[in-house]
Amino acid sequence: MRKIGIIGVGHVGATIAYTLVVQGLADQLVLIDESDKKVIGEQYDLLDTMAGLDTVTTIKVQDYAALNDADVLITAFGSNRDESQSNEQIVTQIAAKIESADFTGVLINISDPCDLFTALLQAKTELPVKHVIGTGTLVDTVMMRRAIGLKLDLAPQNIGGYVYGSHGGSTFTAWSTVTVNGRPINEIQGSYGLNFESLMTASNYGGWLALAGKGFTNYAITTCVIKLVRAILSNAHLAVPVSTYSPEFETYIGRPAVVGANGVESLIMASLSELEQGQLKAAASVSKQKIDGLHRN
Repeated sequence: MRKIGIIGVGHVGATIAYTLVVQGLADQLVLIDESDKKVIGEQYDLLDTMAGLDTVTTIKVQDYAALNDADVLITAFGSNRDESQSNEQIVTQIAAKIESADFTGVLINISDPCDLFTALLQAKTELPVKHVIGTGTLVDTVMMRRAIGLKLDLAPQNIGGYVYGSHGGSTFTAWSTVTVNGRPINEIQGSYGLNFESLMTASNYGGWLALAGKGFTNYAITTCVIKLVRAILSNAHLAVPVSTYSPEFETYIGRPAVVGANGVESLIMASLSELEQGQLKAAASVSKQKIDGLHRN
């Protein structure tokens, strides 16, 4: 039985729940939110949705104990609107409830700042580091591939490579890893007049247009989460960038890894250029300082 929990059913959490149900990826779904009214509304909307499907998903709400035997838990809580508590306090409270439920599966954190909250969730739940991952630079990577695909009039699936760093902070495209139709992008840069800085501007601007137009983003991040859920449930050993613990930097940072049933099965040690190595080290240093600051509080 494939059992998945979601904590936080705002724009993103609700879209993930809908996608899991419609695609028949979950046999059991546990939805938890700070608002009873909101989570019950999502539950019954999904029940009505299932009436038109050929699959059935059992849905429970507001039951942390039901996370005990979940395969995957997705944390998608938003920023705090109540100034009486900090976001860190809320993460700590949620982590305590997860720990009390004896959850032993793989935790995927979406909530930002991603690296910080993923690290804090791992520390407070005391789950193995490989079992606690964040979406990290996965969404930045798909945005990069979209920008290059549009520039070259190619399907973004034909673009390879990764964005490293801290999502929402210091990210960078590792151009040494980027390929176009299997060819290193550095080989075709001159032929197509590609400007790497302009491509990154186009990548970020597209995300800004989505946010400015809607007031939130939910589809791209949901697609990223579903990719990770599929990789975990099927033990796919999929190469994908995530926020994960890097022993060499002693911190969580966005980088490519192999994801399977145990979460991060291994890190991908790509041959980065000297400049990219320095960028990754600098991004990891900033991330570590912020995470260490949280642990001291």
